[in-house]
Amino acid sequence: MMVTWEMTVRGRVQGVGFRWFVKRLADALGVSGYVRNLPDSSVIIIGQASQPILHSFVDQIKLGSRRSTVLSIDVLPLEHASEYYGFEIR
Repeated sequence: MMVTWEMTVRGRVQGVGFRWFVKRLADALGVSGYVRNLPDSSVIIIGQASQPILHSFVDQIKLGSRRSTVLSIDVLPLEHASEYYGFEIR
C-alpha cells in the first residue's frame, strides 16, 4: 500500500547538493515525489512509497550528504495526495 509523507528538513540543507542527494536516494529506493528548497532555508520533500520504504528513506536522509547537516525532519502523513510518477527536483 502506497502512502505519502511530507517531510520538512532543517539544518544546513541548501547550497550543499542536498536535493541531488535526496533524488539519488529516492531513485535508488523507488520513492516517487519531489524535493524543493523553501524560502526559510529548509527543504520540503514529498515522498510516496510503501511505509517501510519511507521509513528507510527518512533514516537515510537523517544521515545527510557529505556537505549537509540535518538537524531535524518533521514528517506529516498526507491523507489525500496526488499520485507521483518518478522523483524530481523542483
